[in-house]
Amino acid sequence: MAIAQRNWERAYLFLEDGLITENLANRERALALVKANPQVLVGAAATFNTDRLVRMIDANGLVAGPRQELKRLDMYRVVATPAAALQAEQNIAEAFAQVKSKRDLEEFRSSENLARIEREKADELARMEKAKADELARQAQTEKDREALLLRIAQAIPMAKVSCKDALECSKTFALTQIYIVENSKMKIQSANDTIIETFTPTDPRAIGVRATKIPRSGTTALISLEVFCSSPRAQADIYGCMSASVGVYEGFAPFIQRMLVK
Repeated sequence: MAIAQRNWERAYLFLEDGLITENLANRERALALVKANPQVLVGAAATFNTDRLVRMIDANGLVAGPRQELKRLDMYRVVATPAAALQAEQNIAEAFAQVKSKRDLEEFRSSENLARIEREKADELARMEKAKADELARQAQTEKDREALLLRIAQAIPMAKVSCKDALECSKTFALTQIYIVENSKMKIQSANDTIIETFTPTDPRAIGVRATKIPRSGTTALISLEVFCSSPRAQADIYGCMSASVGVYEGFAPFIQRMLVK
């Protein structure tokens, strides 16, 4: 049927097993068909075309593929000229080399890609480890800073007091205290009289309120003390922020009053 359709390549593929069969009648019939139709040899040569061999070896693998084509070459030698058989053998070798080179390249690229993925994983792990170490260092530094701040504010609160010796100095000192409060708190003054100056309570955790109290002492002397307060904390960070904002106000109060009284 293939011969009738002049499909010479297909015809040869149907005939090639018959070229080496042990069934003598079938072998002679196959040889007779080839002899009667020389175009079949053209089709046979086409089956050993390098491009076709590459496809077949690639499809069947580097072991089974060449083995199958070499078996076909043994069949082809029965009817092919020595030159045609040699060319077919060379084409098989070339096809095998191309497929192997392709497979090697794919394997290399795969290994390179795997190596790249492993490098990226290692880099990401290193970044995570560094971020973890940085975070631990930051936490340690934050804790160290918090402890230092606690010590600093504990020392500053008792120092946020000034004494005045008479009514005039006490009046001036208390007036300066109000100025200091206005300059150091964003909260407006809620009440101010001869003994207390107080701002509104902050609603922003980053803002501070200030209260100053004048306590009469012996004779005409008095003691003016400062107190800083914040809104109700919603998080640990609010407490730390309040202390950070408060410490400078505590520390700066007495020096401010002394400096202004000298002027």
